[in-house]
Amino acid sequence: MRKKSLPTYEKERLANLFSYQILDSEEDEDYTNITQLASDICETPISLITFLDDTRQWFKSHTGLDIQETAKEFSFCAHAFDSPNEPFIIEDLSKDIRFQENPFVKEGPQFRFYAGIPVLSDEKMPLGTLCVMDYQPRILTEKQLAHLKKLSNQVEKLLKLRKAKINISAYQENLERQLAYNASLFKAIPDILMVMNFEGTILEVKSGKKDDFITNADDLIHRNIRDILPENVFELFQKKLKKIKLNQPFRLLEYKLTTIKGIQTFEANFAPFDQDKVLICIRNITNTKAIEEELFRTKDILLEAGKMAKVGAWEVDFINHRHLWSEVTKEIMELGDNPIPSVEEGINLYRSDPEGLEKLTKAFNKAIYEGVSYDLELKVTTLRGNEKWVRTNGKPIFENGNCVGVFGIFQDISAAKKNEDEILLKTAEYEYLFNQMNQGVVYQDNQGKIIKANPAAEIILGLSLDQMLGRTSIDPRWHAIHLDGSLYPGEEHPAMIALKSGLPNSGNVMGIFVPSTNSYRWILVDALPEFNDPKREKPYRVLATFTDISELISIENKLKANEAKLSSILESSSESIWSIDLEYNLIYVNETFKKLFKENFNLEIATNMNIIELLPEEIVNMWIEHYQIAFNGQRANFNFDLPNAGATKNYEVNIMPILVDKKVIGASIFAKDNTSNMVYIREIEEQNSKLREIAWKQSHLVRAPLARIMGLATLIKEEFNGTHDSSFLEHLLESTQELDEIIRSIVELSSPLKKS
Repeated sequence: MRKKSLPTYEKERLANLFSYQILDSEEDEDYTNITQLASDICETPISLITFLDDTRQWFKSHTGLDIQETAKEFSFCAHAFDSPNEPFIIEDLSKDIRFQENPFVKEGPQFRFYAGIPVLSDEKMPLGTLCVMDYQPRILTEKQLAHLKKLSNQVEKLLKLRKAKINISAYQENLERQLAYNASLFKAIPDILMVMNFEGTILEVKSGKKDDFITNADDLIHRNIRDILPENVFELFQKKLKKIKLNQPFRLLEYKLTTIKGIQTFEANFAPFDQDKVLICIRNITNTKAIEEELFRTKDILLEAGKMAKVGAWEVDFINHRHLWSEVTKEIMELGDNPIPSVEEGINLYRSDPEGLEKLTKAFNKAIYEGVSYDLELKVTTLRGNEKWVRTNGKPIFENGNCVGVFGIFQDISAAKKNEDEILLKTAEYEYLFNQMNQGVVYQDNQGKIIKANPAAEIILGLSLDQMLGRTSIDPRWHAIHLDGSLYPGEEHPAMIALKSGLPNSGNVMGIFVPSTNSYRWILVDALPEFNDPKREKPYRVLATFTDISELISIENKLKANEAKLSSILESSSESIWSIDLEYNLIYVNETFKKLFKENFNLEIATNMNIIELLPEEIVNMWIEHYQIAFNGQRANFNFDLPNAGATKNYEVNIMPILVDKKVIGASIFAKDNTSNMVYIREIEEQNSKLREIAWKQSHLVRAPLARIMGLATLIKEEFNGTHDSSFLEHLLESTQELDEIIRSIVELSSPLKKS
């Protein structure tokens, strides 16, 4: 057996295969349905979906074969990888030098026929095949091969959907971690974050320390600050809200308020949110104020703390014209032995990102002239020319209404930004896949209501997204039915079962009524419950995916109908009809032929039997000779006598070659009982023989007298030549000669030596 060489890209192909996590996975009805349909369409006992790793050929589905895998070196499918975009077909494996020594051909099951369509990944690398096999040589029709290719495409779509589910699951895990991170972040934020409208009604409270609130945070929702804050503080808030609504500049609001901790100093920052809302960040700066008073005395301590937290600090002193960086800031900016840049030079280090440079310039000026603090994430170029992402914030210092300086913190966030970019990229990839995939995808909430659907779902279901949103699986407008035409209750919909059980539900076929075409569309539906709680006790939504299989259902129904019609015609025929392959094995026999064979040879026959081995030895060569005529592509016609119950029956036999793609794959035989016609023909031949004998005898009796008349007329003419009018003798001679010619013709036709 010739060993198959590996593709040059085998390492990349294996990595591509492993990314689908398909090997050694559980049996899947979707794949089993495909191999069963492939076997039915191609009329082969075996159909497989195979995947090849570095050592073995593993079967995801194996209709007609009990084993789960084979060694790669014995694989037929590996040879299909040589031309991954073309079918790989071996009509007789025993005649192909590559497979003659293969143990599955030479020994064991002794396979003879193989046809495989390579299954490709999104990167067009062959992962395995959808193949059909037989123990007999055969040839597929163009229609069978076309259907086999369509089924191979369906396997590729299932793989694509599998990878999408893997990616979606990974994205879901990342998203859940991000949500958990955000929730933890809000809990960790000491500032009070709240959303209110311009009238001062509190809509949401996001975070804040419990002892910074005047009352319980939940009791603030939907209350107006007029009813909560002292009048003087309320008026300050009201002025800020009006300025924001009119888009006027404003400074941070600083105020004092009595809480359970006593009198506290707060700082409030406002930012427009949506069109009619304001996001307010309230920070307790009581301690900050104390820290500011002790700032210079505690600077060394803060710098050391910054080093430990890897958070740098900076300060601009307009009074003393100084620009200060902490040690961590110098380290982040890779200052080395260089002097600290001036303010202008420092800001210019952000020039690689023009948009970021503009943001920083505006924020720095706003801090100086309006007293507004800032907190930005920007891209900066270090003194050594390396780019980093940093978080920098600034807070102005005012004395007697004038800004005397700005200080802030400085942190390297490059690693965090990289993780954020990766999450965004995965989100974009998911959205692209969601919108581009051919399978329909819908998300349903825990009540079964559709909350999201992709474009493919709109096409398959014949509904727009707006028409689908809010509709549940139990909505009677679906008019869902089973394959047998019975109603498909909404409660049995895979999505509803998955929500109720918390378990995946897959491989369900249902018909959905499409109003735009006034017809049913058949879909294959899978449902996967999704959880947002660690215990996975109850799904919060379900992911339903479905594929349009209307064409496959239609093909299957047509095949069944055609098969039933053909069987009815053949079985009702009074002629004996049978078909054989090139090895003389019976492919089909009708009841008439079975009865004929039983009556004449006392043998029961059935498909897969060898017709030559069943015949009496004395007629074997005659039948082989006529069969070979058909195997050579010609029609064979002959009559055949067969003894029957002391009599002889005559059969008129027609043998027609069976052609597929202009190649002979067998023969069809039609045998008609011609005994009655042959008896009739023999009777007619016997009557004709008797008539010829009578005509022969009568013609000789008439010809002798006629000869005497002709002789006499000749003598009379010679005797009276020239002496009398002899015209009547001329007429007499002509008439006798014509009569003589007629008799000669009769004699010739009726001669016993004349062949009929």
